[in-house]
Amino acid sequence: MKHSNLSQRAAELAGIDTVLRAAGAHDWTPEAIDAHKRAELAKAPPANFWWKSNEALGGLMPIALCAQAFLAISPLFLLSENPNPVLVLFLGGWQLASLAFFVWGCFLATARGSARWNPYALLSNKSYRSVRRGFEEIPPAAFALVERVQSLNPHIGFKVEVLEQEKYKLDPILYAVVKDHEVPIMVWDAGGNTIPPPA
Repeated sequence: MKHSNLSQRAAELAGIDTVLRAAGAHDWTPEAIDAHKRAELAKAPPANFWWKSNEALGGLMPIALCAQAFLAISPLFLLSENPNPVLVLFLGGWQLASLAFFVWGCFLATARGSARWNPYALLSNKSYRSVRRGFEEIPPAAFALVERVQSLNPHIGFKVEVLEQEKYKLDPILYAVVKDHEVPIMVWDAGGNTIPPPA
């Protein structure tokens, strides 16, 4: 029984390869894709100091901004009730702390995290929804390839894997997917230009 399952799987994979070749899919090997992904990841800038400090503090940026707003507003209520010089001095320090929180929040707004490869299912054969940038359309060449593959075998699905860093993306990879088997079939750059597999 096990031999029969392996034979059936081999036949299915051979059928997928035949369909992809007939559709004109690019012949990216898993090794070439892995090398491409490593090279692209190496090009991405590393996470900066502000990102690392925010992660080290457990993501306190929203709390810092709320604290800053509270620190900035509260002296207006306290001074009108009690003009004591010690309280005025204390609230002056309070305002400096508020300014420090504000500066910290401004720097954290420029925080840049690590780049990572994120997978997304292809929707309607032409777009995917990135959690960072919303809906993104694949380039016309990739869409045409998807349509050709689907016309030959409608049971083949697709996913896109994108190297993302904050709001930036690098060299998405299009995969044909059947059950648990994924075949890389096209790579393009941020400008939508197709990147051929290495010779």
